[in-house]
Amino acid sequence: MIKYAGIEFKNSFIVASSPLTKSIVILKKADEAGAAGVSIKLTFIKQPFYGKLRMYNQLKHDSIVCYDRRLDIEEGLELSRRAKKETDLKVFANITSDTGDLKSWERLAIEYEKAGADLIEANLICPNVGLFTKSISGDGAVDQMEKGGAVTGQDPIRVREIISTLKKFVNIPVIAKLTPNVTDIKYYSKSCTGSWG
Repeated sequence: MIKYAGIEFKNSFIVASSPLTKSIVILKKADEAGAAGVSIKLTFIKQPFYGKLRMYNQLKHDSIVCYDRRLDIEEGLELSRRAKKETDLKVFANITSDTGDLKSWERLAIEYEKAGADLIEANLICPNVGLFTKSISGDGAVDQMEKGGAVTGQDPIRVREIISTLKKFVNIPVIAKLTPNVTDIKYYSKSCTGSWG
């Protein structure tokens, strides 16, 4: 047994948010294989655009992985509920808001806690949300004032606001999934607690 953020896990093997954590069938396989926990596929209130996973590979030259579909709130909550009933996995609720609206973050966290999630994972890194959302969805030029994903993760004040909001509204642990695309990750880590200065 190990403890992380006050939660007991049977081992240190956690399946990261990915195509491997978007269905109950796959989560059951992770449980059977001995995983201690899973981070549910990234969830929005309603994702800003829809897509399917596609990959192109030219051996020894390059590969391109296209957008993988995320979950809308009801899909994510149902998956969390089923995972808690049908497996022994600890569930991380991987959430984000593409609008920059703190109410969206708050709603996702509260609903996931009600659905039985063990931890909230605030996704402040998603590269397909923020600067690229409008381009991917075909809405024209990128709005430089967009908030969400990697854009949010590069703003220490916004990171602090989001983490503070989540901690205020849920009683389960809140984890910040920070972007490495910053000059000093320690500064952003400290911003989660307001201890930078």
